[in-house]
Amino acid sequence: MKVIYFFAVLVLLLTTSFSQNNPWNLSGNLQIRTEVDGRDFNNKTYAPMFTSLRTRFAVENNSIDNIQFYLQLQDSRVLGEELSTSSNLKNVDIYQAFIKVKNVFNSGINLQAGKFMMSYGTERFFGANNWSYIGRSFSGLRLNYEKDFKLDLFAITVARSAGVLSPSPSNYKLELPEDSSYVTYGFWFSNPFSKTNILDIFSYYELNRKKSDKQHNDLQILTTGLSYQTVFDKLKV
Repeated sequence: MKVIYFFAVLVLLLTTSFSQNNPWNLSGNLQIRTEVDGRDFNNKTYAPMFTSLRTRFAVENNSIDNIQFYLQLQDSRVLGEELSTSSNLKNVDIYQAFIKVKNVFNSGINLQAGKFMMSYGTERFFGANNWSYIGRSFSGLRLNYEKDFKLDLFAITVARSAGVLSPSPSNYKLELPEDSSYVTYGFWFSNPFSKTNILDIFSYYELNRKKSDKQHNDLQILTTGLSYQTVFDKLKV
């Protein structure tokens, strides 16, 4: 299936005439990083050294007014983990794939659906984790409003483990398997009163319907908080 996605992108590129008014945009990046892990500070133990490689390629289309189509493929690996020079990890995957409708009904609200990055504040709760050679993206739906202030409403699926696995009627059962999905619903509000005064208020509800003890959800918790940043002369608080 991943190979099909890759060739679909190639077909789109080859059948598109690139010009100054072309609605197609291409982008990509390559990250190579070598790390030496000597966290025990003990010269008598061996400090592991490894090199990670992250390759991303993206194609974007804006041919329809106020609608953005975006697809980004990613290959992440540690050099040598194939254990052979003639093996293939087959680990090319979709990092981002979404449709974004901008300014819905001239309301200033943007609607985004699919798989996408989310980055808020200091990324303590929601972040892209770009230092990693894998990164982080979220699957779901997000409403965004950004004018005098910024407000994001989101519903994302962390793990999905229920539903019909095949469209064949013979696989439908009178009793569906128990839903043990892990989902998160929330909002993030940010109001920059000025360049030096920024207030963030956020809240999100996490629900993991899996019941390891056969009775209670593994996780059902509401998190709420706020942060305020300001600058006094040369002191940032």
